[in-house]
Amino acid sequence: KPLSSLLTFGAKMYGTSGSVLFYSNIDNPANWTDGTAPDIGAGFKNMANQSAGSETLTALGKYQNYMAVFARRNTQIWSLDEDDTNNARKQVLSNIGTYAPKSVVSFGDIDVFFLADTGIRSLRAPANSDRAGVTDVGTPVDEELQDYLKTLTDQQRAAAVGTIEPESGRYMLAVGERCYVFSHFPDGRISAWSSYDPGFSISDFVSDDGKLWARSGDSVYLYGGSTGDTYDTAAVEIVIPFIDGRQIATFKQWRGFDIVCEGLWAVYVGTDPLHPENDSLIARVSGTSIAEPAIAMNGHSPVIQLRLVNESEGPARLSKVIVHYNEAESG
Repeated sequence: KPLSSLLTFGAKMYGTSGSVLFYSNIDNPANWTDGTAPDIGAGFKNMANQSAGSETLTALGKYQNYMAVFARRNTQIWSLDEDDTNNARKQVLSNIGTYAPKSVVSFGDIDVFFLADTGIRSLRAPANSDRAGVTDVGTPVDEELQDYLKTLTDQQRAAAVGTIEPESGRYMLAVGERCYVFSHFPDGRISAWSSYDPGFSISDFVSDDGKLWARSGDSVYLYGGSTGDTYDTAAVEIVIPFIDGRQIATFKQWRGFDIVCEGLWAVYVGTDPLHPENDSLIARVSGTSIAEPAIAMNGHSPVIQLRLVNESEGPARLSKVIVHYNEAESG
């Protein structure tokens, strides 16, 4: 049977077909025989005999020093050795897996991102432990992602492909004609999702010499162009979810905001979480206002939402938004 996924791990090549994990000879990925000297090490293991739910394997991923063997709703963590008699199953994660083999991507040293039935998820070990847990890293975009996935066929969903953008280290997942991007910079306390509509379906990514290439049919695209800083004229919209200033159910008098940005941004404000579409344009700003009096606004509500739309060509950047308010009486 043809192999449905492949992964180089240590000195061997591993592949899946049905419920079976195959592995090549040591330092000889083209040889998958049962291993006779001098080419030894090849073999296979039926994962369905190890855990129910692994009848059809879908993907492989590197998790720390282990291998994650994915099925649709089951994931096994294995310690693998050149001597297959030392192979050992470390953990089984039930009711979580992936149906999209190319969505599985190692993110840093401790995360493995993948597209699950519930959304974008990650394998990550809790502090001071090597046992994998599943984190809901994709929660902020789960609702939008699930709504979009419902418009696609099973084949389109299974063809989702992930990568790590080499310059910024962002996780990118292309599915259908949409691309979801995760920006995670812990030192700057940044953890946010973006979605882009390039207008074509990406079937493959490849990173080479610090550049990211994407394939769509017979066309190949270079992310950012040859210089890495080529921009189109598509509008950029950033929505900051309703915030309460860490004071739940307390009315505030919203009186102004400061901003640090690049490009021209239109700023919209909404104060009604039941009707977030009813926001109002309050300013168009560029540059930084930190050293100036706050940009005035007037609102009275427990929560506030900001929506910022870039209205200039070329690069755009939003670094910081600070909202000023006073506590106010309810009513």
